[in-house]
Amino acid sequence: SASDFGDNMQALVDGILFKFPNAQILVAYPTPTTDATNDARQVTYGAEIDALTGVDTVVDMRTGHNPGTMLDDTVHPSAAGHAHIASKWAAAITLAGEP
Repeated sequence: SASDFGDNMQALVDGILFKFPNAQILVAYPTPTTDATNDARQVTYGAEIDALTGVDTVVDMRTGHNPGTMLDDTVHPSAAGHAHIASKWAAAITLAGEP
């Protein structure tokens, strides 16, 4: 469930920050899918990500992602999708810099 996802993500963030208190935590919204039910779930997970505490950066994988050209099936990224994801992560990591 979405609440289990949120609880598990918060436990992960808390665990990282307990062991590495100066860590910068970056997480990402799931990319859109072409399946309406799955995509609605991804949006719900995004809301759980927004509620996390201790996160420095949320990477918006949804903006600019075109499921029609960036997926090999209804969920998994194509080469263009992988390039989009890599570009978003690279930009976020560059902006985050070093702790």
